[in-house]
Order: sequence, then structure tokens, then C-alpha cells
Amino acid sequence: MKTLAFVLCLFASTSLLAQASVGTGALSADPVVIQFNGHPTRALQQGMADHQDILESSTMTVERGSRPLWEVAPRPVAAVPLGDVARMLRKEKATIRKATIVWEN
Repeated sequence: MKTLAFVLCLFASTSLLAQASVGTGALSADPVVIQFNGHPTRALQQGMADHQDILESSTMTVERGSRPLWEVAPRPVAAVPLGDVARMLRKEKATIRKATIVWEN
């Protein structure tokens, strides 16, 4: 048991030392400046421009008239709420005939 604990501590210490030595040599303290590419002309305050399509091949479809949602939408599935199921089971359990004689050996 002692040798197992010693081997476990040995592996843990070597892995910790390996992580510590890699981190000091590989990381540098020089700051890295990240510069995002921007579009400065988009941020200027100017008049409203013409419509621009951002999709390559998009078409606009316009229909006249309206249909009620109940004609288009799928019919909802009538699910029994869990509370109603529990009430039905409780009533069913109360109406089941119980044994009148209990035998114990």
C-alpha cells in the first residue's frame, strides 16, 4: 500500500513539474494587440441608403388575403395532463375491491 501511494505521489509530482517548466519557457510577457477589421464608412451618420440585398439569390414573395391559423397549423395532440392521470389512478385505486381476510403464517 505504501509503495502504491509513493508511486502515485511520484507521478503527480513529475506531471506538476512538467507543467510548470513548460509554462515558464513557452509563454512570453509581450502584449499581443488584436486589431479587428472594421468598416469606418458604415459607422458614419448619413442619409438613408438604397435597399441592399445581403443574400445572393433571394426572391421576395408577397401574397394577398389571409387564412386563419387553424386552417394552416397542424392539429395539436390532445395530451392528458399529468395531474389528471394521477387523480384517475387515485380514484381507480380507491374503487378496487380489497381483500377481506389477511392470512399470516
